[in-house]
Amino acid sequence: MSNKNRAYITLVVIGLLLIQIACQTLTGPRPTQPSPAVLATAAPSPTPPPTAAPPSARPAATNAAEPIPVGEANLTCIGLYGSGVTCIENNEWVTYNKDNAGLGSDLVKDMAVCPDGKLLVLHALGLNLFDGTQWRNYGQGWGYGSAEAVACAAADSFWVAHYEGASHFDGATWRTYSVRETLSTDPEAYGLVNDIAIAPDGAVWVVTVNSIAVFANEQWTVYEEGAGFDDKYFFENIAFDSRGDPWIVSSAGLHQRDGLFWKFYPGHSLYTPQSIVVDAQDRVWVGTFSQGLQLYERGSWLTFTPQNSALASDNVSALAVDAANRLWVGTAWGLHVVDGDTWTSYQMSNSELPDDNIVAIAVAGDGPALPTAQQKAPGALTGRLVAADGTPLANVAIEVCVQTIYSSYSGATPCEGHPYTRDAVSNADGVFTVENLPTGFYNLAVQTGDTWLLYAKTPSRPASERFLVRAGEMTDLGEIIVVSQE
Repeated sequence: MSNKNRAYITLVVIGLLLIQIACQTLTGPRPTQPSPAVLATAAPSPTPPPTAAPPSARPAATNAAEPIPVGEANLTCIGLYGSGVTCIENNEWVTYNKDNAGLGSDLVKDMAVCPDGKLLVLHALGLNLFDGTQWRNYGQGWGYGSAEAVACAAADSFWVAHYEGASHFDGATWRTYSVRETLSTDPEAYGLVNDIAIAPDGAVWVVTVNSIAVFANEQWTVYEEGAGFDDKYFFENIAFDSRGDPWIVSSAGLHQRDGLFWKFYPGHSLYTPQSIVVDAQDRVWVGTFSQGLQLYERGSWLTFTPQNSALASDNVSALAVDAANRLWVGTAWGLHVVDGDTWTSYQMSNSELPDDNIVAIAVAGDGPALPTAQQKAPGALTGRLVAADGTPLANVAIEVCVQTIYSSYSGATPCEGHPYTRDAVSNADGVFTVENLPTGFYNLAVQTGDTWLLYAKTPSRPASERFLVRAGEMTDLGEIIVVSQE
């Protein structure tokens, strides 16, 4: 590789305390190779790594021969944190992003199908409304607070949950209801607003970190410690059952508003809930950050993990149920469709899904017929580790994994406990190679002494920077300059 074509990456170590993020409730085989058993921390690079190219098989939005309005189609749309929105319709994958459509940002946060069938997409830079043909941009009418969730009330009327409040757009103007003035009676209430949803009767339910606020008949009712609850809870997400009763998941369990009273159902592994949905049988499904998929049915909990099911990752970020009562499960490493006892799984390695990191799912009607999964040829990864003076670094261990690596990680090594990991050791010239990698985005950690270094481009970044391995291709990261900071 010439000096002109070299891409220099500096990996710098920062000292951070290790915290436990996840523990496994069940044991079993994982698709991983042995990794070094050194307890360490890691840190990002102050200089940019090579830019990750987009997936080679990403379909254009214009590939749809005859665009069908969302409300007239049985489809599912998947929100991706970094790759826009992908919809499955007529056995095809169609992806919309800021380059091929009117989507304002590829960093999707949440989605909802409106009563008139339009698709509302909340992203890092605001809101877009999609009717199957055109994208309308609503910007950030609520201000600059980080938005977490969105809900549709009627045609061109919707709600956004965001930091320090919830905002309503009535088709012409925005109105914001703040946490401390409206959504809680606690003058010291936290500003975190985690979810928002509209009940079948039209009431708007807002979930803040410590309260639940309901807007009906132009009035707000607040439930929190001392007002409906005996204790303080940390609420996360909301869904409705077949009777229209709300179910809210907290770190302690499930809270159901049954007529005039709240019922509580303790959860055994819910300290990191991320999503909730209730199916047609009134079974409650909860997705967690590190404890897999949890099912509550008739007073009992059942846990699905990669060890006892087809679930690809313990990080379950999005859930939805279509009118055919199929459960759609979005994880940090792919998509599952659960129909009774049958699991259909999609990843970048066997479909046109442009990203495995799924953050939101919206379904219309019965959902689509499922495309056939077709396994792609594996790719490979290589790179060369060198010191600051250009000296090759031999016998240095590296790890790659499919999920983000955080500087405070769980396990003896950064990738331990991840759903798919691989490792290698550099040769005398500092070159490492990993063969037979499934198509997808990966993260890299390099061992140096008692510490691990994360492949990243932003100084003080607390997480790794991912890169793409394409089907049937060798991805070359070039020279990686490894600099340890004492």
